[in-house]
Amino acid sequence: MAKTTNQTVEQSEDSVPVRTEPMTVGPSEGGNAVLAAWRGLVNLAGARAKRFDITSEGVVVVDLTFDGDILGSAGTTAGQLVSDLAFRGEKLVERRLDLIELFPYVTHPANDVQPYTDSSDMTQWMVNHLKGAGEGDGSRSPEYAKKLISAYKEDHGIAAPRGRRRKIVRLDNLRELKPETMAGVPIEELTALQKTIAEAIANQQNASAETATA
Repeated sequence: MAKTTNQTVEQSEDSVPVRTEPMTVGPSEGGNAVLAAWRGLVNLAGARAKRFDITSEGVVVVDLTFDGDILGSAGTTAGQLVSDLAFRGEKLVERRLDLIELFPYVTHPANDVQPYTDSSDMTQWMVNHLKGAGEGDGSRSPEYAKKLISAYKEDHGIAAPRGRRRKIVRLDNLRELKPETMAGVPIEELTALQKTIAEAIANQQNASAETATA
């Protein structure tokens, strides 16, 4: 089983790491996993690639590089990140690829990579692609992944959601709807809800009356 472990980085004139050394990641090394995680890799780790080649065996990522400063600050390397995306222990992770979502990246790796604006999207990316990898115990993600997200949030001014979690009330169980549940809801929204409920009651009463006289 081949794993990418190259940790060399290209150096700028003042010897500060800039880009990791280009690597080609084939299907057996995690090409599918890299493409599946591309949005997060671009945003959180500064990933770039020359192209994605689609073969009968899977995806080949050609000349993949990362921002060496970002990875170094998070305490990881390009090889470790790719390996953690691709493997759980010695087993290659099988990734299902959403071609509608990923096709723009295949045609141009830097095309239409949507930035993150919600911390929950980054957390979900970490869970989907890195949970149980590396030093994770199967239920947690590597510490460096959390550092990558934390750095991105700080750089882009993204705050974690605060306040009480929203309560979801099902329409078939409205008895759960209590006054305290509605605390903080704007008055205009409550007024609109009141009007909708009144109309729903009137419609049902009219329907019952028509049925009784039929």
